[in-house]
Amino acid sequence: MGFTIAHEWLHQDQLGRFLLGLHTLEILHLEKIYPLLNGLGLVGLLITGVSMIGLFRIHSLRIICYIKSRQN
Repeated sequence: MGFTIAHEWLHQDQLGRFLLGLHTLEILHLEKIYPLLNGLGLVGLLITGVSMIGLFRIHSLRIICYIKSRQN
């Protein structure tokens, strides 16, 4: 989005190229490990999602047990 704003609206081609290079990690010469960084990010998201699902189930079971104990 920053590239589009810099390039189309502000007519700043150099700034647009800089932002695109920064986004693709070309500025830091890390473009070769970019897929690895994306993979690590995906693994992190999966671990976070699985842990959240597990916590939700445990929490909901506690609520159900609490409600049943109050009914007796």
